[in-house]
Amino acid sequence: MPNLRLNVTAQVTGGPAMTFLENLQPEGYGQISIEVPGGSTGSGKVKVRLAADVLDLLLITSTTYSDKIKLESGTGSGARSFLLTSPVLLSGGAIELLGDHQGQLTIENSGTAGADDTTITILSAGDVTPP
Repeated sequence: MPNLRLNVTAQVTGGPAMTFLENLQPEGYGQISIEVPGGSTGSGKVKVRLAADVLDLLLITSTTYSDKIKLESGTGSGARSFLLTSPVLLSGGAIELLGDHQGQLTIENSGTAGADDTTITILSAGDVTPP
């Protein structure tokens, strides 16, 4: 099993700071960078298979953040969606925010082709053995 070290510091300028360090030992992990052109909606959605079926960690960064970039986990009534307006870090119990379909994300970029193109990088880690 890989050893994944998570070291996070959040600091308010001129205010308090909070730091935590966590060591995770997931069965597997994966990292992918995906170009998501503006206008990627409808049939142009980008579907991403994450590295694990049951996640311990999900980190999503982008070259641009916008309310035009939507991520969705699952389908139908169990779907969860959120806008990529800042980096996303989900770990531990926060993974439950994705609902029952943690293994795949769908990405839409409703921005303008060319002007709003972005590259999204995803690091996922967790159990790869199906339950």
